Amino acid sequence: MKRYFKFIISTILNYKFYAIPIVFNEIYFNLKFDKKFNKFKYFNDKYLSDSIPCSYYLLKKINNFISNNQIKYVCDIGSGYGKILYFIGSINNTYIDGIELEKSVFDESKKLENDKIKVYNQDIFNFRFDKKNYDLLIFNDPLKKPKDLSKILNNINNLNYNFFLIFINLSFDKKNIVKELFEIIYKEEFSDTRNYMICKKK
Repeated sequence: MKRYFKFIISTILNYKFYAIPIVFNEIYFNLKFDKKFNKFKYFNDKYLSDSIPCSYYLLKKINNFISNNQIKYVCDIGSGYGKILYFIGSINNTYIDGIELEKSVFDESKKLENDKIKVYNQDIFNFRFDKKNYDLLIFNDPLKKPKDLSKILNNINNLNYNFFLIFINLSFDKKNIVKELFEIIYKEEFSDTRNYMICKKK
């Protein structure tokens, strides 16, 4: 309960005027779908960001983008307990893979696997993104350090096929890294650290 209270306070402070639709969408999600996908985990880790689920408000935007752009294969990078996997794969029937390094979180999210969902317990820096030619890569800010985000994005930018990327809640430094490497085709800025960007290769 304390974690959810902390989440609500953080949402109000960070999303400002958008806090009301964010919170009401989460209440709706918890009533309509399985609330276990709104689990949090705070890591004492120098590299990995805390496992904070994507808001349902943004999840609906992601799903609309997938539907409107004929996206067939999605990869959620740092998939946590699987809220994005569950909604995109199980509810909306789109092929989606998740990559989650933290073993206990991975073990729980692996229960989601079906013919549409696959979850990998791997380091994203060693993952072979070229094996499936993903149409969309999703980053819900899985890495704490900008230099680590720069490293994985430079690796991904070398892939020899076209794809879209969605970034959620990046810091100022991380947004600048994205701008240097990719073309931003849509963005929403809720506050300095709460944002939503859709990008493609330049």
